[in-house]
Amino acid sequence: MIAFLADHCLSQGIGRIDLTTEDWNEGALRFYARLGVERHGQKIFLRLSGEALETAARS
Repeated sequence: MIAFLADHCLSQGIGRIDLTTEDWNEGALRFYARLGVERHGQKIFLRLSGEALETAARS
């Protein structure tokens, strides 16, 4: 699903995907970390952009 969304975003000129999760959700954090997301802020906001977005689109 992430690959489909990343590919769709890139094909439409959308340069990033913003995601959220709770700081206690270690499974989600590990999953997103494997995608190369960047952490932003105290509540965990995750951003998939640039090279990581392109990599996700190809996976």
